[in-house]
Amino acid sequence: MASDELVTGSEKTNPVPVTDSSDSEQRVSSKKVRGAFYVCRNPDDKRDICFQRSAQFDGDIPDDQDELRNSIESTLTVMKIIFSDNDEKFEEYFRSLLSLAQAGLVGDAPQTKISARALIGLRNDIVVRESEFIRNRYLKSLGIIGVVLFSVIAMVEIYVIRLYFLDARGYGVIWCGSIIGVWLSFSAKRIKISFDDLSFLEQSGWNPFNRLIFVGLLAVSFGILLSLQILDVQLGSIKASSFKDNIEAAVIIGILGGFSEKALPLRITEQASKMFGSA
Repeated sequence: MASDELVTGSEKTNPVPVTDSSDSEQRVSSKKVRGAFYVCRNPDDKRDICFQRSAQFDGDIPDDQDELRNSIESTLTVMKIIFSDNDEKFEEYFRSLLSLAQAGLVGDAPQTKISARALIGLRNDIVVRESEFIRNRYLKSLGIIGVVLFSVIAMVEIYVIRLYFLDARGYGVIWCGSIIGVWLSFSAKRIKISFDDLSFLEQSGWNPFNRLIFVGLLAVSFGILLSLQILDVQLGSIKASSFKDNIEAAVIIGILGGFSEKALPLRITEQASKMFGSA
């Protein structure tokens, strides 16, 4: 009798039906999202990753998985650029990238958030380990191309312009000075390089040759404005417009133009706006 009361009391004090725990498990399991992709190395291109929609996944691709896939693809693009001539290093980072892609996008319970954090870590690791090497490689390339271009322009200035086109003298000296300025400017700046900046240094749109040609033409354009006295600049006790008869002035104009390669286009654009803005 007492035992019956004890059982009854325990039933009253612990009214936790078995169905409640199973319901909670069903609610938890219903929140799990399957991986929306099948991820593997591209059999036709060993430097690429294939993202195929999983046949076992129905519905719209979850935003976090879609965002992770896009981030992985953009990371892979940068890796292809910066390791274009180094298969060993590319493979080292590629394996990690493929692994986190599969962990975050494939299977019954993909670890998407963990993979997203791992991707950030991988990108940071590449920056820490490779940025100085890539920067020095770019600086070396800039110097070699600069020496070749400097020699060609100097020869043209000495043996062509100063013999047959005397009125155009000095512009080659300015261009040569701008080459020195660009190299010194890039060497002196200790800028913080991001992951995306690594590919920017390697992209053909801003390779060393294009950069030196672009800045050189800007410096020459600036010299033309000085020669026509549209701009009036004083270099200490020397007028900048006298660069045709003063090699030191021409060199200084070029070096300063190379150092201020970002500010120079703005100055020329500003002067052009003043000249033609009211027309």
